[in-house]
Amino acid sequence: MAGGAQTGMRFEAPEQLVRTTTFDNIRRGGYIPEEHLKDMDADEVDVSIVYPTVGLLLYSVPDTALLSEIFRAYNDWLAEFCAATPKRLKGIAMINVDDVQEGVKSWSVASGWGWRAA
Repeated sequence: MAGGAQTGMRFEAPEQLVRTTTFDNIRRGGYIPEEHLKDMDADEVDVSIVYPTVGLLLYSVPDTALLSEIFRAYNDWLAEFCAATPKRLKGIAMINVDDVQEGVKSWSVASGWGWRAA
């Protein structure tokens, strides 16, 4: 994914924007919470709402059970990421609503982490 490797380029060098890149070009703040906090501090940002963004493409997975497990793994990872500084890092849960009761249970877990959106 190229988005995480192109921070600021839209303004500084739009002619260099690319559609793909390798993982070594992704900013560490995209997956290491302490680095994310450094990026936030550099930009004078107090709170970061962490959106699933590319993860939204996963809603196209047709297997409901698999989709639920993927979302559970993502939410668990994001909870760990946000736990570094829960007052400054807020996640947005990914919830499979194919089974409403399961979706409610997933939301109950995510809201327990202090998240307010899914």
